[in-house]
Amino acid sequence: GASLCAVDADSGKDIWNNDSWNSREGCTATLSIGQDFVIGGSHWGALYANDKKTGKYLWGESKKLF
Repeated sequence: GASLCAVDADSGKDIWNNDSWNSREGCTATLSIGQDFVIGGSHWGALYANDKKTGKYLWGESKKLF
């Protein structure tokens, strides 16, 4: 969600910060990186994808569990 960002490992400078959407809640899940996207989760109930180079929201799937 709003806390997702990309950081240059050499300089420590931000490459991009997600500012286009907020997730329901945060989590400490490991991100999965594909050729052009980053997939993450939101606690137990959601998956989302962002463009790897720009951070743009691509898609999300959320389930209400309780």
